Amino acid sequence: MAVTARLAACALLVAFAPALHLHAAEGYAVEETRLATYPRGEAMEWRCADCLHVGWTVRGDGGQCAVVDGRPGPLYDAIGPMLCTPDGAHRAYSAQRGGRWTVVLDGREGPWYDGIGPVFSPPPLSLARLEPPTVTYEGAFVLSPDGRRVAFEIRRGQRSVAVVAGEEGPEFGRIGPIEFSPGGQHVAYAGIAPDGTETLVVDGRAGPRYDHTSQVTYSPDGSRVAYVGSRGGAYMVVVDGVESAPYIGIGTIVFSPDSRGVGYPAWTGPQAAVAVADGHVSAVYEDVGPVVFSPDSRRMAYRALTRGKEVAVVDGEPGPAFDPHMEPRGSLSFRGGFLPTGTAHLAPAARSIAFSGDSGHVAYVAHRGETAFVVVDGAEGPPFETIAGEPVLSHNGRHVAYVGTRGGQRVGDRWQGGSQALVLDGQAGPLYPEITYLQCSPDLAHTAYIGGGQGRWAAVVDQRELAAGKRWVRVVLSPDGGRAGYVLQREDGFVVVVDGVEAGPYEQVWGPVFSADGQHVAYTTLTAQEGHVVVDGVPGPAYEWVAPHVPPVLRADGGLEYLGAREGTVYRVRHTPIGTPAEGNP
Repeated sequence: MAVTARLAACALLVAFAPALHLHAAEGYAVEETRLATYPRGEAMEWRCADCLHVGWTVRGDGGQCAVVDGRPGPLYDAIGPMLCTPDGAHRAYSAQRGGRWTVVLDGREGPWYDGIGPVFSPPPLSLARLEPPTVTYEGAFVLSPDGRRVAFEIRRGQRSVAVVAGEEGPEFGRIGPIEFSPGGQHVAYAGIAPDGTETLVVDGRAGPRYDHTSQVTYSPDGSRVAYVGSRGGAYMVVVDGVESAPYIGIGTIVFSPDSRGVGYPAWTGPQAAVAVADGHVSAVYEDVGPVVFSPDSRRMAYRALTRGKEVAVVDGEPGPAFDPHMEPRGSLSFRGGFLPTGTAHLAPAARSIAFSGDSGHVAYVAHRGETAFVVVDGAEGPPFETIAGEPVLSHNGRHVAYVGTRGGQRVGDRWQGGSQALVLDGQAGPLYPEITYLQCSPDLAHTAYIGGGQGRWAAVVDQRELAAGKRWVRVVLSPDGGRAGYVLQREDGFVVVVDGVEAGPYEQVWGPVFSADGQHVAYTTLTAQEGHVVVDGVPGPAYEWVAPHVPPVLRADGGLEYLGAREGTVYRVRHTPIGTPAEGNP
């Protein structure tokens, strides 16, 4: 078929220069920028939509066409995954024509290959040497967080090669998942030889060969990488290419917030564990929990088991001893290594420890007999049967909040049933069968959660029940905690309540979301016929479609942007408070 004839398959799309439509809402100017028309009722696949951009594919007799913001790309035999960066600034998709594949990044085709992918999911570790990986689909690739690079696997006969930004790496029997660093500046993957041995490839450079590699971890700034390598039954942590001493097991690797420090628990024997931080090895304990760095990266803490008792070790100093909260572990203990079957170790609920935002205070859950309590800077709180999750400290460490359970029944080594309460500075709030969606302001002056069960759920703000419905949906505090909004389902639909003012009912609601300064709030309402975005209580224009499952982008000045569609046209919609210039306009 001639190219011109094949392109007729995309003629259903009409791309044109953006046009503006202005509307007025109480206190707001509403500006619609027309992005594209789309063929209503035709075979379309929505692939990519953030708040400001939209992409889809259109099928025709001649093939498939990818469309981004109304601009159709070339016609291909097939379109693979379509990916977007979180800010919508970069978009990519894979495409196939004549049996060959390419990745199109921001409208530019990359090199063509006989196949892209498949990307594999490894089998369980117990079967890793016996079963091949699970294949997903052709055309699979990954997009770097900054949107500047794509990476994927290609096959050459029985060999695999990773291609990153058009550059081919070394050949292997197969390769593991390709992972970019948080900023996208580095990329790593495991290269697996035909004999099953592995090497981690970082930025195209292959490291030492191991029996197995795992737990690839980037520092918060993306400049450093660590992973676990095993050889002959020994496990080593490799940080920036430097290998640690060998251990029989490795726990979770963590970097400090400033990316300078790195720590992890490690095991030297069945009941011999140490905490390792920046190469310094702690005293030997029977077990060690995950290493936790303070927000300022200057302090470090972890839980440990010693002489059958649990202690919190802060800055290298063990605290008071409490009864252990233990569980029997199987042979596979942590992501990085193995421990003997039947050995008792710290239970996950007892492994956490928390610093305050100013790094000056420490809190954790402890146990004595059949009671649990929170310890803050060595001071014990009131007893409960269980503590759900870990405590939350205010930024200055003067206040603490957590969920405690009372009234349950002991069944074996576990508590069942009972009622939960939010405990703030030792004072318990109302009891509910379950508390969920807990949110706290940074100073703990304000709290919000959904409490209930068995067909009755209530929104509770600052320990006061405000409203109840048959099913909980969501409760939201503004960033400063001074305002609250929530959604509940009642018999006649969903209602939205912000600062005590109720709106609805609606068939569906997304949101609410607050602006960064807490002064503005928005949410999306939907019925079978239309949807609206409501800003500060003022509904915007009606649309047949509003970008699904994506909240509007709400700016500090109360303006916001989102995507809406009406009568076959997609619009980028901007609400601007009257008297405030639209962003990017004079």
